[in-house]
Amino acid sequence: MTSLQHLQVQLIQLDRRRKALYNEIAEHKRGWHLFAALFSPVLRKQTLQTIAIERRTIHDIMVQMEDLREEQIAALFLECWREELAKLPSDVFLAPTT
Repeated sequence: MTSLQHLQVQLIQLDRRRKALYNEIAEHKRGWHLFAALFSPVLRKQTLQTIAIERRTIHDIMVQMEDLREEQIAALFLECWREELAKLPSDVFLAPTT
């Protein structure tokens, strides 16, 4: 697996994790969670704490994804650069002797 493929796999995994956290937040905002939070201050506080933690985690994941995208761009640039250098004749960097 090339470094580009590895970076792409990591991005996909982080994106899936991010989406799962968004779904968990949505779940806390509907159904019995919402109903129970109306009547229980303790549960409401726990729910708000859980959502805050999940939002921070989402933020951290998005920062990781941005870093991986930058690495991916750099790896792609290096790969293209190597391909272009490989096309040059081998004597192009030799200094002429006089």
